[in-house]
Amino acid sequence: MKKIKKNKKSNYIIYICLAVIIVFVLVLAISNYMISSKKFDVSDLIVNNSYDVVYDLNEIPVINLSGDIFTKINSEIRDYYALNSNNDRFEYEYNVSEDTLSILLTRYVVVENKEYLEYKSYNIDLINMKNLSYDETLDKFNITIDDLSFFMKNKFLNYYADLIEEGYIEGNKCDFNCFLVNCNFQDLDEDNVLYIKKNHLYLYKFFDIYNDYGYSDYFSYNDFIFEVK
Repeated sequence: MKKIKKNKKSNYIIYICLAVIIVFVLVLAISNYMISSKKFDVSDLIVNNSYDVVYDLNEIPVINLSGDIFTKINSEIRDYYALNSNNDRFEYEYNVSEDTLSILLTRYVVVENKEYLEYKSYNIDLINMKNLSYDETLDKFNITIDDLSFFMKNKFLNYYADLIEEGYIEGNKCDFNCFLVNCNFQDLDEDNVLYIKKNHLYLYKFFDIYNDYGYSDYFSYNDFIFEVK
């Protein structure tokens, strides 16, 4: 009889453990569902310009979600605007792709009547409440650093070939490396900004088009945007 009671007691413990596990799994599933449900509803305006202070008429984006990561990013964006807003113009856009909220900031800097662009982005994993690093963003699309480097080199080789064809460059006087120097590049793999839009990966990269070769007549701002995948 004692053995039967002991077995019953063990069974009760097992049932309790199973119940706890089931409740935990249900809570986790419901939480993930609630977060993932938000991702499709862009009408929620996860990002808007609700700050009371607007620097020189620049609209400041705010993430309207609770959590330390969102508080940190909101603070970073506001500081970035405050630091650079005296003479500069800003624009922003955002997109929700599956479980990722992406924000792109574009800063327009005018120097001697020439406009230069600076890009900054955030790609936020809404499930894990994490701002994805450059490498992690590439990993989402199964792209390696070497893949991206090859992609960008080919893009600029195409630009170079077209500039020769259009008469902006004499190929026998300025090779590909010369072209990159004219664009003020130190490295094609540096200063790349990643942004996810409608489940596609884009790379934003400003390069100097103001030189004696007339590149500014050939290039437009759209040429700073590359659809990677």
